[in-house]
Amino acid sequence: MNILAHRQFAALSAALMLAALTGCVSELPVDTVRLNAYDAYRAGDAAAARDQFAACVRRDPTDYKSHYYLGVIGLNQLNDPAYARRHLELALTLRESRLRRPLVLESGLPETTVPYPSRADITDALAEALYRMGTPQQLFAFLRSTSDEYGEVSDYLRLAEYLAKSGDHDAAKNSYIQAIKVSPADDPTAELALADFYDAIGDRPAALVQLRAAYGIDPTLEGLTDRIRAHGLVPGPTIALPRQYTP
Repeated sequence: MNILAHRQFAALSAALMLAALTGCVSELPVDTVRLNAYDAYRAGDAAAARDQFAACVRRDPTDYKSHYYLGVIGLNQLNDPAYARRHLELALTLRESRLRRPLVLESGLPETTVPYPSRADITDALAEALYRMGTPQQLFAFLRSTSDEYGEVSDYLRLAEYLAKSGDHDAAKNSYIQAIKVSPADDPTAELALADFYDAIGDRPAALVQLRAAYGIDPTLEGLTDRIRAHGLVPGPTIALPRQYTP
């Protein structure tokens, strides 16, 4: 066999193999392909994961799980926030409609084999995509509407984080305070986030107040006593403060 014929044979063999592989994938149930994609994603094979998740959404455009993972891959591996945004916006919209109707599986695999992204998971990723795209008006319109609609601690903390990144410290502080106001009585997450914010802008006395309030909620929190010591106060029963902001 001459060199040209050999190359033609090799090209034909490769094409036939690709066609066979494509056919195999297209014949597999969508949820099986999604599981294979997720396994590739966890193994760090972003290219294989992207191709298989993309195959899922071609066959089932309402597959919000695959749209979500395509968005995350777009952010973290492809460094393409516009690509990520498209898939994440679809994931967020489709998740709401999918939750209102049962998901019919083709393979018999339990649907929990690929984790459901929560609303917060999708919103976090979409906010980051908008931030990286350099579209602050769209970012803050999205974050504020999300906070207004759902009003959960994570919504106000997310808004505060991006306000702080944008340099709007007054608005960020107000959003951190709102997160504290809607926090459960036993959850000091928002106090600690506000303490981090105050430390970042150099207001250590205000940070200490929030650390002491967090101590009043949960004095056993890992690393909290060390942070209080680093701010010049020895931890003990008398340093606890009540929550500084209430509804």
